Amino acid sequence: MTKIKKRLLASLLALAMTVVMAVPSFAASYSVGLNYRFHVGDTATFLNLTGSVGTSLYCRKLSLYRTSAPGTDQTFTRVYVNNGTKRGYYLGQRSGSQWYMINKSNTAYSNGYDAIMWPVNAQNYETNTDSLFNLPSNNNSLKLTYKGYYLTSASAATGAKVYFYTRSNYNWYYYAV
Repeated sequence: MTKIKKRLLASLLALAMTVVMAVPSFAASYSVGLNYRFHVGDTATFLNLTGSVGTSLYCRKLSLYRTSAPGTDQTFTRVYVNNGTKRGYYLGQRSGSQWYMINKSNTAYSNGYDAIMWPVNAQNYETNTDSLFNLPSNNNSLKLTYKGYYLTSASAATGAKVYFYTRSNYNWYYYAV
């Protein structure tokens, strides 16, 4: 009888360990989606990285830019992250092995907050709530999943500052590139 109890206990312990080890692999996920360009509806004024092409992405501010030939400064990758408790979509760019995602800064602007590029460790399921968006859909506002802020712009003109505010004054349209 003692031998049977030990085998049963060992079997239950092995089963428990299997379940405990399996849960994180199902709960956490990271996937890189398509590249997109976002515009404010006129098909020519795009969400843009402010500053010189090729400079560091760290804390680069976002603006709008009008062009008929958009390039890498207007291209953002959609990355899905789920760490088991929080999930959402990042929108950003990769520089080397580091992802930089659109992020709500702590710098105040017009009762809102600057939109900047911020380093995020998406590969290790980091869920930065100042960067996680709801699934963007065409002709819709871009809203942070865990915050009450929308990505918006001071105007629809070239060079207009892009920032986060409690409501959106522009819908964002996008297409895959």
